[in-house]
Amino acid sequence: MSHFSRQLLAVVQNVRGVSEVYPAIPTTRRAWQRLVGREGESLVHVLETAGVAQITVNIGVGAGYSASAVAAAVASAVRDAAPPGARVKVRVSRVSGA
Repeated sequence: MSHFSRQLLAVVQNVRGVSEVYPAIPTTRRAWQRLVGREGESLVHVLETAGVAQITVNIGVGAGYSASAVAAAVASAVRDAAPPGARVKVRVSRVSGA
């Protein structure tokens, strides 16, 4: 995992309401099961095209938190840590029950 990806992963994990970070790139269920709990490169996917970083994050949201508010907070935190002009996409894959 690159230093930049690790840094972004730490930023995401520190956002209040994030319960889990899931693989950001499409993967099979079998591959996903091997990745869970590991700091694989795919947990924060960074693709640079024409000098613009495109960052994808896939999160779980804890009980009692608004999924849209947590996703917005993650996007803001990642943008603050990313190079200027970076595009950030946050997907919410799971919302924990109450």
